Amino acid sequence: MAGPPDPARAGDVDGVVEELRRLKAWAGRPSYETITERVNAGWVAAGRPELELARRSTVADCFRPGRRRLNDDLVAAVVEALHPDVGYVAQWRQALRAIAGESEAASQVRVHDRLPPDLADFTGRAAELDRLCRAAERAATRWSSRRSRVWPGPRRCCRARRAAPR
Repeated sequence: MAGPPDPARAGDVDGVVEELRRLKAWAGRPSYETITERVNAGWVAAGRPELELARRSTVADCFRPGRRRLNDDLVAAVVEALHPDVGYVAQWRQALRAIAGESEAASQVRVHDRLPPDLADFTGRAAELDRLCRAAERAATRWSSRRSRVWPGPRRCCRARRAAPR
């Protein structure tokens, strides 16, 4: 597995459990005791009282399929214990909210640092794409010349598309 699993793939509670199990495997299969110690260390640092700390059996139950519901805070803490990346934990929280019905799965947003690959079967639109790129470049030039060239977004996108091999 190249990277950590994608929590957005989980469509229900069992899906969350499956992705959590994949994350545990990706993280090197730490013991439930190790995960519990990491969770509790984070909670103590956040000021959580000792009576609210997790037990090993409670953490282990997060990985058990067939559950009706999950403790979202505990799942997020387990995810953070396995992969302490704030953005990744936020993805899990968002997936948990989507499963609970608090937000639509379609509203989950991912930001990428590069353009998506061109579609191999997207043909016959080169003239339209060029016309749109020229229009975007003209609009960006007019707008940016008034704003000291602060926003060259469409121009970069069109130039990148034109430079890419077709």
